[in-house]
Amino acid sequence: MITTKTVKIKKPHKTTSEYIEAELEKLGFDVLRWAIVDEDSHFYILSISY
Repeated sequence: MITTKTVKIKKPHKTTSEYIEAELEKLGFDVLRWAIVDEDSHFYILSISY
């Protein structure tokens, strides 16, 4: 079953897809797809499918 969820991760000084995927892995997600859907001064809000 594929589930979609919204999560927050800290913004790094330099954003890369490798950083985002590593952070999602640290949170325990086996992600199929992710997208940055919003942001504030300290966090990215991502929509993920896992």
